[in-house]
Amino acid sequence: MSETDLPANHPQILKVSSFEELVGTPFREGVNALCWERTLEGDFAEVAKLLSVRPGIIPIEDEQLSRLSVSAKGREAVQSLLEDIRLLRELGVEPVLDCITGHPRELCSAPIPTDVYSFHADSATEQMDTYLCTYVGASSEGLRNEEARRWVDVPEMRARLLQEFGGADDDAFLEFLEDHYFDL
Repeated sequence: MSETDLPANHPQILKVSSFEELVGTPFREGVNALCWERTLEGDFAEVAKLLSVRPGIIPIEDEQLSRLSVSAKGREAVQSLLEDIRLLRELGVEPVLDCITGHPRELCSAPIPTDVYSFHADSATEQMDTYLCTYVGASSEGLRNEEARRWVDVPEMRARLLQEFGGADDDAFLEFLEDHYFDL
């Protein structure tokens, strides 16, 4: 998400200006996302085109990137990707680089999609180090916490979930919602 995409006066997102600031800034006072907007040199679209040999989510290894036959601009993009991976490894995390050309979804008869490709509110009970970076295409979307509305809170959807549950709107129903991730 670029700064121009950020809603004005967005209290949950803090803009940072470096990798060190990104990994060193703790979440506090309602901030639950950091945005590091940067301009990277290189032709990332060329790299993605060479990597997207099939639809879906394709894991990319360092060696695979290094072996790509790319233009000088493509080589700049490869070097940026490898540098990001190096920085994250030095931090002690295990980065995964994927070329995403589509979102395979399981066919599901549930009234609410619960996969990570659907809009959802993360509900981690502990702070996690998750970094999302988009090199080509649209970035992840977000919205203010107060703008989020859970499907389960929409009366028609709640009625469908209650019907699937087959019981009353009580503590057991709330447990059912949580067990099946319908409460996100």
